[in-house]
Amino acid sequence: MLKLVNISKRIGLEYLLKDINIELKKGRITAIISLNLAETTSLLKIISGNIIPSSGKITIDDKTFNKHSFQKKANKKIASSFELENIFPNLSIIDNTFLNNLKKVSFLGVLRRNKAIKLAMPLFHEFSLPIAWGKKVETLSIEEKGALSIARLMLFDLDYYLMDRIAENITIPCYNKLEEKCLELKNNNKSVVFVPNNVNQIFDFCDEVIVLRNGEVAFYSEVSQTNIEEIYNIMNNRQYAINQAIINKYNQFQKNIRAVDELANRTLKLIENFCNIKDVFCCYLDEKNSLNVNFSKNFVKDEKEVISKQYNNIFKEIKNSTSSSLKVKIGKKEYYIYKIEYKDNLYAILGFIKKAEKNIETLLKIIEELSYSVYYINQEILKEIEHKKREYENIQMKNEMNIAKKIQLALIPAGYESKVYEISAKMLPAEEVGGDYYDYLNVIGDITWLGIGDVTGHGLTSGLIMMMAQTAFNTILLSNPNISSSELIVQANRVIYNNVRNRMFEEHFMTISILCADKNGLVTYAGAHLDILIYRNKTGKVDIIPTIGMWIGLLPEIGDKLNDKKFVLNKDDVMILYTDGIIEAMDKEKNLYGLRRFEEKFKSVAKNDVDKIRDELIEDVLNYLNRQDDDITLVVVKKK
Repeated sequence: MLKLVNISKRIGLEYLLKDINIELKKGRITAIISLNLAETTSLLKIISGNIIPSSGKITIDDKTFNKHSFQKKANKKIASSFELENIFPNLSIIDNTFLNNLKKVSFLGVLRRNKAIKLAMPLFHEFSLPIAWGKKVETLSIEEKGALSIARLMLFDLDYYLMDRIAENITIPCYNKLEEKCLELKNNNKSVVFVPNNVNQIFDFCDEVIVLRNGEVAFYSEVSQTNIEEIYNIMNNRQYAINQAIINKYNQFQKNIRAVDELANRTLKLIENFCNIKDVFCCYLDEKNSLNVNFSKNFVKDEKEVISKQYNNIFKEIKNSTSSSLKVKIGKKEYYIYKIEYKDNLYAILGFIKKAEKNIETLLKIIEELSYSVYYINQEILKEIEHKKREYENIQMKNEMNIAKKIQLALIPAGYESKVYEISAKMLPAEEVGGDYYDYLNVIGDITWLGIGDVTGHGLTSGLIMMMAQTAFNTILLSNPNISSSELIVQANRVIYNNVRNRMFEEHFMTISILCADKNGLVTYAGAHLDILIYRNKTGKVDIIPTIGMWIGLLPEIGDKLNDKKFVLNKDDVMILYTDGIIEAMDKEKNLYGLRRFEEKFKSVAKNDVDKIRDELIEDVLNYLNRQDDDITLVVVKKK
């Protein structure tokens, strides 16, 4: 059982909650309702440990906690959801789902997506949520966001479940599923606290009802022993209607206003209309973080001049105060000042010459809605600025990537004429610029040099390293055409290691195989990359030649780790060199394409010309894979 003992919450000089005494029993569904939604929200946030009460104690299973020591215990016992609060539009669905429950699906702070998806899948089916885990939440409808806030709450396995107006933006089937889940929690001896969006919902599945009024418990009853009319009478319909009207107004403001100045003026009119207060000023930070002040229509002229000269100092004084409301002398008069803050950030202050006594509840509701609205509008403005910034950066990045792509394409060999070998190749980068490397060239006599490799990762950095490697290999070959395959790799490694580690400060490395083929078909090779496949025309079989050596870019010197090895290509034999984007391609079920399938397909097309062999093999891979996540490169060499 969870007990609240004399819990109070003050906002400045006023009590929002006063001497609340409630027992929440396991195996029960308790509805809590109030005209002032700030009361129910604040009470649930106190129970969940999100805010600290001004006074009182909380007891769980006969162990008592003071107002400061309860928070740690709450995290282990209590799950909560407050309407659409803590739904982050720029995060993905799966990230939002486990944002407050990471321990369940993370390792060393990193989300384990497969485990998370496995846990979330059944609930997502039950609440008819889209199974698009990487999709941003901002693309969901308001109903789907509401369903998401409910579904992620149900992933917790705790003792107490707090639900604050979570049924406002959901469909009827989703509401029916919520009712089913609440009854399931009750049957599993869990305690559910439910703040309904209307009184009718209390009678759908709740066991007991608590009515708050003016910050105090005004009524308690078993649901079976009361009725809607009685609850409405206790709640006081007039104030409830005013609060709903204020909420609706600010919902409209959030949708239509994109300037804090306009929000401040609309708020001054609301205070005049709903609270009958004529002399009000609002000092606020605008979207450029500049301080401004607006006054109500009938504000006293002399006082307006005084405040206009001093509002900067007034704002600073209020900001440094720990109280959310206070009395301040400005000129010759005393003003009642209220902070407009959200998530510990001060956005504005409201000042009154006269204290609002009769309509304090309405004023506090306006302050509550204004606090969130100014935060919301600021966030929307920031998002628009960030969006424009990202658009500009994306254009710049796209231009830079296009330039890099053109450079990379210029380095790829366009064609090759030889009396000894037919060669055909193709590279398909996963992004605009790839990290795969291939090259073939003739430096001296009838010697053909070939290279194949793969820089870790893909994208601009990997593509840049690939271009470094191509330049290094070609430069060394041109200066020393009689060099061995292994020595060529050793010298290129020194260049790549120094550039990548000491100048770029990156940790990328590169697999590499360098082959030197003479006019008689003798191929000398060195380096560590993927196995070389050779179709033997006489036997119709495929030989698999392993490459044993060392990657480049890992160590400054690798000469002792490389050896030249040899094999022979006979007439009409076909050799293929390739990167792991081929054999590690995956279908929708995450099954690998694999070396075995690649070998069999190669064997079936090896009698064709080199262009046909290349196209048939790549087409088979593309038809197999679900999505290209890695660069794909293939080089086909046929001995004439």
